[in-house]
Parts: sequence; C-alpha cells; structure tokens
Amino acid sequence: MISMRKILGLALLATLAAASAALAQTTETPGQILRKIDTRLLAWDSTGARQLLESLPDGGSVAAKIAAGRLLMQEQKLEESVAQLAAATAAAPGDPSPAVYLGEAYRLADRPEDARQAFETAAGRAAAGLESAPDDVGLLVALGVARQNLRQLPEAIAALEKGHTLAPGNVEATYQLGVCQALDRRWEAAVDTLTEALNKNSEIAYAYYFRALAADKVGRKDLLINDLARFLALAPDAPDAPRARRLLEAIRG
Repeated sequence: MISMRKILGLALLATLAAASAALAQTTETPGQILRKIDTRLLAWDSTGARQLLESLPDGGSVAAKIAAGRLLMQEQKLEESVAQLAAATAAAPGDPSPAVYLGEAYRLADRPEDARQAFETAAGRAAAGLESAPDDVGLLVALGVARQNLRQLPEAIAALEKGHTLAPGNVEATYQLGVCQALDRRWEAAVDTLTEALNKNSEIAYAYYFRALAADKVGRKDLLINDLARFLALAPDAPDAPRARRLLEAIRG
C-alpha cells in the first residue's frame, strides 16, 4: 500500500515537472526578445520595449547595445543613446547597423557632421559586406537607410528595391523603401509601398506619417487624416508629432 507521504511526494514531483515543462515552452531566446523589441520600437512603444530589454539575459551584447541605444533615442536621452551606439559601432567593426542608428542619434542631437560620418561609415561597411554577399537583405537595407540619410536617394532606392525583390516579406525592406520613395517625391509609389508594409505590420508609427505625406500629394484626404491620427496615437511624443498635429488641426479646421 502506498503511503500518503509517497503520494504527496509523487504529486509534488509531477507539479514541478509540469511547471518546468511550461517554463521551457515559454522561455524565449535572446533573438526572439530582440525581434519583439524591434517591433515595439517601430510602434514607438518605449514602455514595452524597456520591459523586454530588461528581460534580456545578455545586456552587454552588441545587439543589446543597439536595442538600448534605439530605445534611449525614443526616450530623448540622446547622450546616453550616442554612448551605447558608439560602443556597439566600435565593438562590431563589420556591422553597418549600429553606425546607422548612431547617425540617427547624432542627427537628433543636432550634430550633423558626426551624423554624416556615422552614415558614411555605415554605407562603407554595408558596401564592403555586399561585395562577398550581394544578396544579403540586411546589408541592402542598411545601405539603403545610410544612403537615404546622406541624401543619395537614387542609390538608396536601388538598394532597397533589390532587398524588397529578394525578400518581399521583409517588413523593414518594404517600409524603408516606402520612406525613400516619399522623400524622393514618388508619391503614388510611396502610398502603395507603405500600404504593403502596414499590411504586414499595422503598428509601424512612421509608416503612417510618411504615407500621410504622400496621401496629401495625391489628393487622398481620407487617408491623410486617418494616417496622421494613427501616427499621433502611436507616437504622440515623436520628433515629427508637432508637425503632424498642426497638419491635422489645419485640415479639421
């Protein structure tokens, strides 16, 4: 006859085993957490991104420094952002991504020459990488964003179009191509490409902003109003939020 103590012991072991199995199923890898952080940052959700960043097991990795630098940028802590992204740029000399974000941080901090140098570094690294891996979509996107910030729009669009063709499902390539098309005043194309990006991820705050600008130029007042409102709902404290708010108020009268 099995004793009550043994029954309780077996029950406890079963409970612990179930809890361990559940934990194993719910534990996420650093890569999965970083992808979620990227999604939250695109949605301008700094609170959600911060919570995820704090759950990263290796906060000192280059990828974690990039995520932290991007988050600090959204939180308007620009000196701290620059420090994190400069460290990531130095730690990964072959990776263009940290230099792209470093350029953005410098630009927001009103340091245009530093920003230009960072974007040139990013473009150089991406171009060097593409020599041996010409179809690397990540490198093509980094090159496109760097060229866009250097106001080399034809070259930026060429890189992003190739990335979009190689990986039509890549949200970043689609979104950045749409931004470049808007900046290049290819209004109809921008509306279509940014709509495609938003169909893949409906929470990209700045996709609404740039689609609104393009919608204004093609006479889509309904889309203009919708997108300005969506942008402000997602990113009320973004650098371009005051301009979006003024535009929306003017339209609504």
